[in-house]
Amino acid sequence: MAGHSVVTAPALASDGREDRIGPSRWSRVGRAALRFLREELLVSLAALAVGAMAWQLVAVLIDAAWLPTFSSVISHCRDLLGQAQFRSALRDSISDVLVGYGISVVLGGVIGIGMGLNRYIDWAFVYYLDLLLFIPPIVTAPIFLIIFGLSKTTLLAVIVVFASTVIAVNCKAAVEGVDESLREVPRVFGASTLQAIVRVQLRAALPLVFTGLYLGVGRAVKGMIIGQLFIAVIGLGAYEARFEQAFDADGIWSIALIVVVAALVLSWVVRFVDGIVNHWAYSPNGGSS
Repeated sequence: MAGHSVVTAPALASDGREDRIGPSRWSRVGRAALRFLREELLVSLAALAVGAMAWQLVAVLIDAAWLPTFSSVISHCRDLLGQAQFRSALRDSISDVLVGYGISVVLGGVIGIGMGLNRYIDWAFVYYLDLLLFIPPIVTAPIFLIIFGLSKTTLLAVIVVFASTVIAVNCKAAVEGVDESLREVPRVFGASTLQAIVRVQLRAALPLVFTGLYLGVGRAVKGMIIGQLFIAVIGLGAYEARFEQAFDADGIWSIALIVVVAALVLSWVVRFVDGIVNHWAYSPNGGSS
């Protein structure tokens, strides 16, 4: 029996090396793409189609000035997207979201994982993280405005505060939630502390980490709109403010629809990457694929 236990580790290592060969990796991407198409994209599109039909029906029935029909909003979106100035504002807004979200992933991920791994780091950041999580970030916007002025940095700071907090909380919970027995397994095979953290603990935490990244997308988009509206009326926020002042319901709903679509696309990208990175967690046979 002792001889059998000795050959187990090399056998597992060999399987791991084979799993990293190109064809296996591409098949994994293909399975993740099919799963995403079937379980995420098609279901989401079907739900959106039902919502659009319900919107159109309710708008026709109540005939209210504040609720235009879905078809008229789509027509207004098409008109907006045909304007070069609006497309430029849309590109700038999406760029702000991507930059702010990227900073949030790095900052929130490092702080959250550090808090989950080390109690001293947890003690140092937990109260500030709780404050930023529960205090409306718009309260901190005037502070950034004083520090950075009417600049892009102010807007990015608002986005980072919105998104990084929820990412950090989920990363912390993900690392702390790894089973204690699983943490001890690498040491039985002689792994160092760093190897145990990187190859076992962090990998086991990745599904919940990606949940935080998924939630962070929505928070980043929300931070972008609020920052553009209340700090510097630029980008999509400028169009939103203009339509509000003119009581243009079609315009207001059009901006809302475009923002929702942008957030959905970004969230789908995160879900797709999640399916590739954490294929073992979504495998029907328990992750052996």
